[in-house]
Amino acid sequence: MTERDLARFWQKVEPEPNSGCWLWVGSFSGLGYGCFCFEDRSTQAHRVAYNHFVGDIPRHLEVDHLCAVRSCVNPAHMELVTHRENLLRGKTITASQVARTRCPRGHLYDGRDGSHRFCRRCRTALHGPVSLRYYRRTGQRYADLVAQLASQALACCEMPSASRLSRLHELATAIQTALQT
Repeated sequence: MTERDLARFWQKVEPEPNSGCWLWVGSFSGLGYGCFCFEDRSTQAHRVAYNHFVGDIPRHLEVDHLCAVRSCVNPAHMELVTHRENLLRGKTITASQVARTRCPRGHLYDGRDGSHRFCRRCRTALHGPVSLRYYRRTGQRYADLVAQLASQALACCEMPSASRLSRLHELATAIQTALQT
């Protein structure tokens, strides 16, 4: 950065004595980050400050504001982190989803299906491990199937009314099919 660029940069910075932030008073992007024209292109002001005062930013890392003030350009308030870490530290939907440990009914998320978490109790009540093909393939008695379907029907009582009716209808159909074969 040339002396002229550095002088232009400091004209757009006002130190905030209470928090220690260097607040950007120049132009801003739509996301609230300061913009600085440098080397014939517009660049985020906090990235320019980090590059100048600390060093280069590797491609696979992002600058995270530890003070959570997007207009701050103080490099002491910044840290290089991965994109995932940056998302999880912020006030984002992703961060709130990861922070949840219980389903809407209060049960622990204790199952994992690839990258998705779920509550086994609610999933079993909603879908159940019931499949007529499974019972035919394994040779288990249909009476076992009917008993399991009946217990799932009782579990439906904990479900919201809209999904409860459709699930009870599915269970009744499955019981009739099982009894006919």
